[in-house]
Amino acid sequence: MNTLKMIILLVASIQVMGATTVARPFSFSFYVDQENMQIEATLHQSCRYEKMVWSDSSQYYSDYKDIPLSVVSKKKAGMTEVTVSLDRTHKMKIEGFFKPTKGCYSNISLKVSDTKYSIGWANRFDKAIAMEVRTKQFYKKDDSQIDISLVRDTFENKVLTFFYKESVRQFNVFLYFDGERNWDVFSQSAAKNIKTGLPYLLKKK
Repeated sequence: MNTLKMIILLVASIQVMGATTVARPFSFSFYVDQENMQIEATLHQSCRYEKMVWSDSSQYYSDYKDIPLSVVSKKKAGMTEVTVSLDRTHKMKIEGFFKPTKGCYSNISLKVSDTKYSIGWANRFDKAIAMEVRTKQFYKKDDSQIDISLVRDTFENKVLTFFYKESVRQFNVFLYFDGERNWDVFSQSAAKNIKTGLPYLLKKK
């Protein structure tokens, strides 16, 4: 009898409708005034559903997709203008007889790397100083669209610079926007080379 009840409850909790996430074309620009900045931008999409298991615990199956965004740089007024764009719509969906906890999301991330200096810790001279800004959507039921407002508001029409704050044994490196620190963007520490008084140079892999 208990088994029959479990089957009835399980079937009742199953939904046929799917979940979808959509990222439509967009574009925004900002500026860098240092030659040692590299910009990478990525669209991240994912869908998941809860597996049907005969236990009290939950198990999920997740699918992921990363799409590199277009990053175009051009010289302008003594600086470099960087334009990040998505040129076509990308959609990801999940369909079938699943429990109602299924969902999807779309996020974008912008990574700003230092092409000159490494973090240097534990002899990691091949790992660049880098900081990332990322939108923070989580799995949503039904249909959802990407919201790039966090990244757009942070970067659009701003001038980006690295600021190296020196201490006895290290540098704390900050990403500045129009000459000011954004406290939502985490800093990165880098070991100091005692011979040069600077961070260790980045060694190419």
